[in-house]
Amino acid sequence: NLFLPQGIYFLRSYAESDDSSWGQTYTLRVTNAPSSAIETEANGTESDADPISLGKYYTGSTYIPGRGSDYDYYRFYIPQAGKVTIDFLGTTGTDGAYIASLYLYSNQIDYSASWNVYRTVSGAGTTALINAGARTTNLFLPQGTYFLRSYAEDDDKSWGQTYSLRVAHDAGKYEVENNNAQNANNPLSLATTYAASLYRPGWSDDYDYYRFYVPQPSWMSIDFRFPASSAANTQADVYLYNAAGYSLEWSIKGVASNAKMSSLMQSGSKKILKLQHGIYYMRVYGDDDYISWGKEYKFIVATHNITHIDTPQKTVNLAKGRSMTLPVMSYSGNNPLSTYLTWSSTDTYVASVDQNGKVTARNPGKAMIIAKAKNGRILNVTVKVVKKSVALKSAVISGPSVMTVGSLKKLTIRLNPTTATGQNITFKSSNKTGLTVDKAGFVKALKAGTYTVTIKIGTKTYTKNITIR
Repeated sequence: NLFLPQGIYFLRSYAESDDSSWGQTYTLRVTNAPSSAIETEANGTESDADPISLGKYYTGSTYIPGRGSDYDYYRFYIPQAGKVTIDFLGTTGTDGAYIASLYLYSNQIDYSASWNVYRTVSGAGTTALINAGARTTNLFLPQGTYFLRSYAEDDDKSWGQTYSLRVAHDAGKYEVENNNAQNANNPLSLATTYAASLYRPGWSDDYDYYRFYVPQPSWMSIDFRFPASSAANTQADVYLYNAAGYSLEWSIKGVASNAKMSSLMQSGSKKILKLQHGIYYMRVYGDDDYISWGKEYKFIVATHNITHIDTPQKTVNLAKGRSMTLPVMSYSGNNPLSTYLTWSSTDTYVASVDQNGKVTARNPGKAMIIAKAKNGRILNVTVKVVKKSVALKSAVISGPSVMTVGSLKKLTIRLNPTTATGQNITFKSSNKTGLTVDKAGFVKALKAGTYTVTIKIGTKTYTKNITIR
């Protein structure tokens, strides 16, 4: 596995008369497999680095003739800040381990020291080792020129073996390292989803600072989420600061499960709060013994301006002793918002409600269930409690049969009899990329085509076909 640049080379064979090969014939062949995606020796210094294109696999080897070690330098350029993935695939040794040191660094950006991309230790005296098939974990880098350096020695099991190397780049709304101080923050646009990670190669902890601007006193929401595949107790410290740098008392908090952390959150935390006009900072922190270390997280900071709250039924009939959770959605104009509502009942003797919107019928009569958002918007649902259940015979689904792309319409439901009790209603789209429907019955047209909305009312199922033009 010898990789050479274009040029003229010489081979020299030598023997003496007392060698066993003296007078014997031999066969010699040199083969060449031209490729633009291979290492080119000598690339043993930064100035001789092989340029590589993003998204393309390159083949090299930890081997150089007549030497006891081999440095391979590669150079790549990131045109704009984004997520970078580095794949390094090697041939395994007899014990299953491919041993080589791989470092990532940049002279343009102050990282304090070279970044050790992989840190799986499998040999004494080696500070950065990788196993066959290693990949970086959620690395977010700014625009600039970077270098990768692979290194091995002739007593490593990888010596003389080939490896494949690829650097992939995904531009988007991402964290940009180094954002580990308030004055090195990443500016945010409101109502935009950003991705980031609690991970800095070669470091045992990571601070991510962000800055956003509130143009006028507003209710704001901060939605912070780890992937659904993460452990239930994924951890991160998330704090909010004002422009003066003082921590505000309503830092996002979760369930404390580690004495080291004063502010914890679980996967899928959201905070809704009222902020005055001004600049604010958000700080996310984790270290390498957190469950969240190396995992990607996503967040969005947005104005939480609820204009209305809706539900499929404004009047609900329940038999005494029965319960049901009211399906409720909040909206800002035509845009749905997930939000926290405060629930109450005007007569808890008749019907009570918990803070998840679950209504329990206590005694015959009528009560108003009130869902209230933090900005004061309310939804009133009349609950009638009767002594015995009344079965549903049929239902009529009304709504548009034809919609235009981008429009929003509501499906309405009429029960027969209107006194039917305890009818849970759910909606489902046949294709969410073309048409979505929320739990309040609002349908949004996304792409031309014909789609089916399935409505389940109690044990009965109905369908509604909608064509989008």
